[in-house]
Amino acid sequence: MTVAVIGWGYVGLPLALQFARSNVRILGR
Repeated sequence: MTVAVIGWGYVGLPLALQFARSNVRILGR
């Protein structure tokens, strides 16, 4: 599963950390 997080803001960053803990690849822009 790959998740694209656009805009590392108040929502993007916490979600990215949660996905990272869940072993999910993150594509950040």
